[in-house]
Amino acid sequence: VRKFFQENFRTYAIRGKSGLLTAYYEPVLRGSRKKTKKYFSPIFKRPSNFPPINKLRNRTAENVGPNSEEKTEAEMETKLYPTRKQIIENNLLKGNELAYLENSVENFFLHIQGSGTITLERGERIRVGYAGSNGRPYRSIARWLDGNGEMPLHKASMENIKSWVRNNPKRSNDLFNYNPRFIFFQESQVSKDPSEGPRGTLGVPLTANHSIAVDVDFIKLGTPVMVIEEMQSKSNNAQSFFMMAQDTGSAIKGPNRGDLFFGTGFDAGRKAGSTKFRGTLIIFLPK
Repeated sequence: VRKFFQENFRTYAIRGKSGLLTAYYEPVLRGSRKKTKKYFSPIFKRPSNFPPINKLRNRTAENVGPNSEEKTEAEMETKLYPTRKQIIENNLLKGNELAYLENSVENFFLHIQGSGTITLERGERIRVGYAGSNGRPYRSIARWLDGNGEMPLHKASMENIKSWVRNNPKRSNDLFNYNPRFIFFQESQVSKDPSEGPRGTLGVPLTANHSIAVDVDFIKLGTPVMVIEEMQSKSNNAQSFFMMAQDTGSAIKGPNRGDLFFGTGFDAGRKAGSTKFRGTLIIFLPK
């Protein structure tokens, strides 16, 4: 493998300052097709009468002429889909339930991860993946916790946030609604090959520890990428990862920004939840 890349590719550093490298995974959750006392937290498919968000944005832009300076970005946003809070509180997606989960915080993090495997009551397993969003910007709930004096940013790991929600159930909606973004899901079959992850933006199954989500304004999907952790003064044990750019994410913006896919299940989630470091990206382009 090393010889193949040395003989057929040239390497290029992405310009700019080091960026934030994080990780994600595919959770395995329990759920039901029907709402019950145990399974009550719904995930939704995209309604047929909701046009894709890019068409909605284009339609909005077409209605704003070059001389319409009074149309601010905030005013244009109101023409897009409702926020998470509006969707939930007004039950706007009634009839579009795909499945019900037993835990609202796991539901929220499924929106963050973008895909998951759900084990239904009779043992059937389904895979749900990203089918669109309400077009609203992603806002980190860690900042809500930090801003309200509940948890400093450096301690806001996924497990710590889940623990906070368990201890503060009446405030969980305030926390979740800080992020106005809402994800729609679509169902697919679970692959017989356990090494195959969910399909990323590139359209191929993600591979644990070797797939990365990138900003396509800087890196084309399908590009081999080496992730190099920035050397810290306290340690010389910098990490490096050889990845393939196969996915994107709403929060993955910038030249040296990336989200590493660590696989499916609890162990992958624990590893992903604690991964955050500064680093740079090296891309491999054919000679």
